Order: sequence, then C-alpha cells, then structure tokens
Amino acid sequence: MIRALLLSMVLLAGCGELKRDNPLDPRSSHFVDLPQLLIGSWARNDQERNEVFFFKEDGAMQLLDFTCYQRGPGDVVDRQTNPPCHTLFGNYFLDGDQLTLSFTEVHTLPGQDPIQLPRTDQVSHISIRRETLTTVEEDGTRSYTRL
Repeated sequence: MIRALLLSMVLLAGCGELKRDNPLDPRSSHFVDLPQLLIGSWARNDQERNEVFFFKEDGAMQLLDFTCYQRGPGDVVDRQTNPPCHTLFGNYFLDGDQLTLSFTEVHTLPGQDPIQLPRTDQVSHISIRRETLTTVEEDGTRSYTRL
C-alpha cells in the first residue's frame, strides 16, 4: 500500500508544468490588474491606421494619428520626425474589461483635412496579453503594441 502511494506521488509530481508565469494569472505573483496594465503608450500600424494612444493614471488620454503619412498598407512612418496629422485629447474609463473613450478636443496639423470629434463615446472590450492590447469593437478587432 505504501509503495503504491509513493509510486503515485512520484508519477504525479512529474506530470504537467506547475510553474505559474502567466502575467494575467490572478494566482501568479506577477499579477497586475487591467487598469495598471493599460497605463502607458500603445501603437497601431496596420493597413487601416497608424496611431499611438497614451493612457495616464488620472484617466486622461491622448491619441496621435499618423495615418496621413501612410502611402500604402503597412507603410512605415517615422513618428520621431513627423508630427501627428491629428491629435485628440480626452478621458477614458475602464469598467471590468469595457473601455470607454470620451474625446474632448482635437488639433489638426496645418494642411490636413480637419476631423470632427466623435459625437458619442467609443466603447470596446479590451484584453492585454504580455505586450499586446486587443480591442474588440462593433466594427472589428484591433491590436496595439506597447511602446
């Protein structure tokens, strides 16, 4: 009986990976809640947009739009030397995984077509996995990379 118990303990100890290194695992010592993970800079450069979001601890947010420099899908834009085409300011609110963006002000680079502030708040569901912020909106899913 004791031999069978010892043998089963040895077999169970060798099964599976017991290391908990998932940064989103609530039982991991590395766990950080979603609001803290969101703070910082997030960039998107795909066929549709080239933009950078800044989320601050106080709920303020800024969006820099560099899309006017894109000449084709995935075109690389030097964000260090080119000023943003449009800069939007506002606030964000995070309730669980629901992110609400409220834009309050927009600045347009001279020579660019002005844009209007969104009339309603933009709401999306988000997740953050390692260095990727994923937003799920009514019109699709988008990915941003932490800068």
